[in-house]
Amino acid sequence: MFLGLLSVCLGVISLLLAVYADETASRGLYAAVGVVGAIALAAGLIAFYSGVRWVYARRRRPWVWTAVRVLDAAAGQPGEPVQSLGISDSKGDLVVSLPREEGDFLALGDLFLATNMHTGQRLGVVEVVAIEQDFCLCEVTDRMDAQEFWAGIESRMMHDFSPPSGVGSSRCSNQDAIDFVERLIRRWGG
Repeated sequence: MFLGLLSVCLGVISLLLAVYADETASRGLYAAVGVVGAIALAAGLIAFYSGVRWVYARRRRPWVWTAVRVLDAAAGQPGEPVQSLGISDSKGDLVVSLPREEGDFLALGDLFLATNMHTGQRLGVVEVVAIEQDFCLCEVTDRMDAQEFWAGIESRMMHDFSPPSGVGSSRCSNQDAIDFVERLIRRWGG
């Protein structure tokens, strides 16, 4: 395409200079000036076209940069921890009940990180298995390094339904899903 554009410019400019050259002037000089002018014009058009393509290819980059930063910030902030409403038994498995407000967007499979609110120690991850109007039920999916903590709660789940004291749960992000979304955003951005 560039060679075609270059040859058209060279031909048109050289033809115009040769047609408008008077009889006394040297047609060779006009032809040389025409060729140099045509090359300069073609180079300018090529540079302009390349610049437009470069800008067009990167038009979404600021949006991609902003979206990835916002996604990383949202994933890095676990949110405000909430205390559980209680514990119970569901077919022999420990279930933790967490409060749910009307504006909360919860889905089955969402993860919460259980943390000791006094020491900041991570106790484990619980997954939403049932959603009701005012609460959601979560099962323990990862006990991390707090086996004794969860064993203590399981030992009393049949007779004492009170929530574990000093434990808060906050939203936990699924890093695989976040990485997938980031790849989609970057691909969209070019």
